[in-house]
Amino acid sequence: MRTPEDFRYLLTRFTWDIVSLDNDLSGMRATETGEDLLH
Repeated sequence: MRTPEDFRYLLTRFTWDIVSLDNDLSGMRATETGEDLLH
């Protein structure tokens, strides 16, 4: 049986996974844009 603490932990991890994934995508997009400007 899950406790509220377990749920909060999972929710926090899930949120951070999305945030880090979004940051990775933003970084990739910025890198592609930078390469386009160089060429």
